[in-house]
Amino acid sequence: MSSPILLPFLLPLPPSPVPPLHSPIVLPRSIEDLLMLSMLLLLVLILVITILCGKRSAKSDEEESLSKNIDIQAPIFHYSVDGDIEQECAICLCEIEEGEKCRKIKTCGHVFHKDCIDRWFTVELHCPLCRTSVCVVVDCSENAMASSSSFPTLLN
Repeated sequence: MSSPILLPFLLPLPPSPVPPLHSPIVLPRSIEDLLMLSMLLLLVLILVITILCGKRSAKSDEEESLSKNIDIQAPIFHYSVDGDIEQECAICLCEIEEGEKCRKIKTCGHVFHKDCIDRWFTVELHCPLCRTSVCVVVDCSENAMASSSSFPTLLN
Protein backbone atom coordinates (compact mmCIF):
# COMPACT_ATOMS: atom_id res chain seq x y z
CA MET A 1 0.00 0.00 0.00
CA SER A 2 1.06 3.43 -0.66
CA SER A 3 1.15 6.16 1.89
CA PRO A 4 -0.78 9.41 1.29
CA ILE A 5 1.17 12.29 -0.11
CA LEU A 6 0.97 15.42 1.98
CA LEU A 7 1.06 18.63 0.07
CA PRO A 8 1.77 21.76 2.13
CA PHE A 9 -0.65 24.00 0.19
CA LEU A 10 -3.56 21.67 0.98
CA LEU A 11 -3.06 21.87 4.70
CA PRO A 12 -5.30 24.32 6.58
CA LEU A 13 -3.73 27.63 7.55
CA PRO A 14 -3.27 28.47 11.19
CA PRO A 15 -5.76 31.07 12.48
CA SER A 16 -4.67 34.69 12.14
CA PRO A 17 -4.02 36.61 15.34
CA VAL A 18 -6.92 38.75 16.62
CA PRO A 19 -6.07 42.48 16.75
CA PRO A 20 -6.44 44.20 20.10
CA LEU A 21 -9.81 45.92 20.68
CA HIS A 22 -8.53 49.42 21.55
CA SER A 23 -5.55 49.86 19.29
CA PRO A 24 -4.96 53.44 18.06
CA ILE A 25 -5.16 54.05 14.32
CA VAL A 26 -1.71 54.84 13.09
CA LEU A 27 -1.52 56.16 9.57
CA PRO A 28 1.67 56.13 7.60
CA ARG A 29 3.32 59.52 7.34
CA SER A 30 2.54 59.82 3.62
CA ILE A 31 -1.23 59.52 4.25
CA GLU A 32 -1.09 62.22 6.93
CA ASP A 33 0.70 64.49 4.48
CA LEU A 34 -1.91 63.73 1.84
CA LEU A 35 -4.74 64.64 4.23
CA MET A 36 -3.09 67.93 5.17
CA LEU A 37 -2.56 68.80 1.50
CA SER A 38 -6.20 67.95 0.72
CA MET A 39 -7.45 70.22 3.52
CA LEU A 40 -5.20 73.04 2.34
CA LEU A 41 -6.45 72.72 -1.25
CA LEU A 42 -10.05 72.71 -0.02
CA LEU A 43 -9.48 75.96 1.88
CA VAL A 44 -7.87 77.58 -1.18
CA LEU A 45 -10.82 76.48 -3.33
CA ILE A 46 -13.31 78.00 -0.87
CA LEU A 47 -11.32 81.26 -0.87
CA VAL A 48 -11.26 81.42 -4.69
CA ILE A 49 -15.02 80.79 -4.92
CA THR A 50 -15.68 83.51 -2.35
CA ILE A 51 -13.57 86.02 -4.29
CA LEU A 52 -15.24 85.17 -7.62
CA CYS A 53 -18.73 85.52 -6.16
CA GLY A 54 -17.78 88.93 -4.77
CA LYS A 55 -16.56 90.09 -8.19
CA ARG A 56 -19.77 88.85 -9.83
CA SER A 57 -21.98 90.91 -7.50
CA ALA A 58 -19.76 93.97 -8.01
CA LYS A 59 -20.07 93.51 -11.78
CA SER A 60 -23.88 93.33 -11.60
CA ASP A 61 -23.92 96.53 -9.50
CA GLU A 62 -21.77 98.22 -12.16
CA GLU A 63 -24.13 97.06 -14.95
CA GLU A 64 -27.13 98.33 -12.98
CA SER A 65 -25.57 101.78 -12.55
CA LEU A 66 -24.72 101.84 -16.27
CA SER A 67 -28.29 100.98 -17.24
CA LYS A 68 -29.50 103.98 -15.24
CA ASN A 69 -27.44 106.23 -17.54
CA ILE A 70 -28.90 104.83 -20.78
CA ASP A 71 -31.80 106.69 -22.40
CA ILE A 72 -34.20 104.96 -24.90
CA GLN A 73 -36.50 106.91 -27.21
CA ALA A 74 -38.76 104.18 -28.57
CA PRO A 75 -42.39 105.05 -28.14
CA ILE A 76 -44.15 103.41 -25.21
CA PHE A 77 -47.78 102.55 -25.85
CA HIS A 78 -50.52 100.33 -24.48
CA TYR A 79 -50.95 97.40 -26.85
CA SER A 80 -54.29 96.97 -28.60
CA VAL A 81 -55.17 93.93 -30.72
CA ASP A 82 -55.54 94.65 -34.45
CA GLY A 83 -58.13 92.17 -35.76
CA ASP A 84 -57.25 88.49 -35.24
CA ILE A 85 -53.47 89.03 -35.31
CA GLU A 86 -51.84 88.04 -32.03
CA GLN A 87 -48.45 89.56 -31.24
CA GLU A 88 -45.76 87.65 -29.33
CA CYS A 89 -42.78 89.18 -27.55
CA ALA A 90 -39.71 87.54 -29.11
CA ILE A 91 -37.69 88.07 -25.94
CA CYS A 92 -39.87 86.40 -23.29
CA LEU A 93 -41.93 84.39 -25.83
CA CYS A 94 -45.19 85.40 -24.12
CA GLU A 95 -48.20 86.71 -25.99
CA ILE A 96 -48.63 90.47 -25.74
CA GLU A 97 -51.95 91.07 -24.02
CA GLU A 98 -54.38 93.93 -24.60
CA GLY A 99 -53.35 97.02 -22.59
CA GLU A 100 -49.76 95.92 -21.76
CA LYS A 101 -46.99 98.52 -21.98
CA CYS A 102 -44.92 97.94 -25.12
CA ARG A 103 -42.18 99.61 -27.14
CA LYS A 104 -42.01 99.77 -30.92
CA ILE A 105 -38.58 100.04 -32.54
CA LYS A 106 -38.78 102.86 -35.10
CA THR A 107 -36.31 101.45 -37.65
CA CYS A 108 -37.97 98.05 -38.13
CA GLY A 109 -41.38 98.37 -36.48
CA HIS A 110 -41.06 95.32 -34.22
CA VAL A 111 -42.99 95.42 -30.93
CA PHE A 112 -41.86 94.02 -27.55
CA HIS A 113 -42.92 94.23 -23.92
CA LYS A 114 -41.46 97.46 -22.49
CA ASP A 115 -39.60 95.72 -19.64
CA CYS A 116 -38.25 92.98 -21.94
CA ILE A 117 -36.80 95.34 -24.56
CA ASP A 118 -35.44 97.72 -21.91
CA ARG A 119 -33.45 94.85 -20.36
CA TRP A 120 -32.39 93.69 -23.86
CA PHE A 121 -30.91 97.10 -24.71
CA THR A 122 -28.74 97.10 -21.60
CA VAL A 123 -26.86 94.17 -23.21
CA GLU A 124 -27.48 94.25 -26.98
CA LEU A 125 -27.77 97.15 -29.45
CA HIS A 126 -29.91 95.54 -32.16
CA CYS A 127 -33.47 94.32 -32.69
CA PRO A 128 -33.89 90.79 -31.27
CA LEU A 129 -35.81 89.68 -34.38
CA CYS A 130 -34.16 91.23 -37.43
CA ARG A 131 -30.87 92.38 -35.83
CA THR A 132 -31.31 95.91 -37.23
CA SER A 133 -28.86 98.18 -35.45
CA VAL A 134 -30.35 100.57 -32.93
CA CYS A 135 -28.56 103.68 -31.71
CA VAL A 136 -28.65 103.94 -27.93
CA VAL A 137 -27.46 107.13 -26.25
CA VAL A 138 -25.57 106.75 -22.99
CA ASP A 139 -25.47 109.89 -20.84
CA CYS A 140 -22.58 109.74 -18.35
CA SER A 141 -23.09 113.22 -16.91
CA GLU A 142 -23.67 113.86 -13.22
CA ASN A 143 -27.28 114.94 -13.91
CA ALA A 144 -28.09 111.69 -15.69
CA MET A 145 -26.77 109.67 -12.76
CA ALA A 146 -29.03 111.58 -10.39
CA SER A 147 -32.11 111.31 -12.61
CA SER A 148 -34.80 108.72 -12.04
CA SER A 149 -34.78 107.52 -15.66
CA SER A 150 -33.40 104.02 -15.60
CA PHE A 151 -33.94 102.83 -19.18
CA PRO A 152 -32.18 103.47 -22.49
CA THR A 153 -33.35 105.84 -25.26
CA LEU A 154 -33.38 104.66 -28.86
CA LEU A 155 -32.40 107.04 -31.60
CA ASN A 156 -33.02 106.40 -35.26
